[in-house]
Amino acid sequence: MKKTTLAVGVIAILGLSYVGIVWHTGNLIESNLDKSLTQVTEQFNNSQNVFKINISHSNDEKQLFSTKTHINMTLSSKDGSFADVLTLADKDFTIHHGPLPIAGLKQGIFSPQMAWVEYETSEESNPLLWKTNGNRPFITGYISLDYSNNIIIKLFSRKIIHHRETDNHIKFESELGNGNFTFISNIDSAIPSITLNLDRFHTKKSVQY
Repeated sequence: MKKTTLAVGVIAILGLSYVGIVWHTGNLIESNLDKSLTQVTEQFNNSQNVFKINISHSNDEKQLFSTKTHINMTLSSKDGSFADVLTLADKDFTIHHGPLPIAGLKQGIFSPQMAWVEYETSEESNPLLWKTNGNRPFITGYISLDYSNNIIIKLFSRKIIHHRETDNHIKFESELGNGNFTFISNIDSAIPSITLNLDRFHTKKSVQY
């Protein structure tokens, strides 16, 4: 009986300790979200000369095991290879608090993580690309941040074809093939590792008469 009581007591203490760590992690995420997003955005934009990404967040709601926030994320061209600003996200996201987010465990990540975000594009962010991709997300993936500020972003894209014609009859055609993108960095460091694989990348500009 005493052994059973001791075991229950140990489990209760471990459970309370875990809840305390989760709550503390949520506080860390809340206080550092602006800084982390700014640093990651700057690292990505400074690491290459093709794309520029903009990220903003609003309406944060912190709970015990997660924080909900509205993310607006857009991608544009630095070199003029395409004229449109592509909306990658404009919706609510759930940031799962560590140290062992269930979403991360499902991906086979068993090391402690401070934050984990599952990502997929929505119909609202770009109805045309959603329809082009058979009414499915055209980009999926996840973002993880550990307690040493190491961040990993993994994204997987399906084929995207986009056509647009301006009022002065200039036609833009863009095509991105199936691909994957990996961003690995420490958010306090200025040198991230970026890997981008695309089956195809094609842009065309023409004048329609």
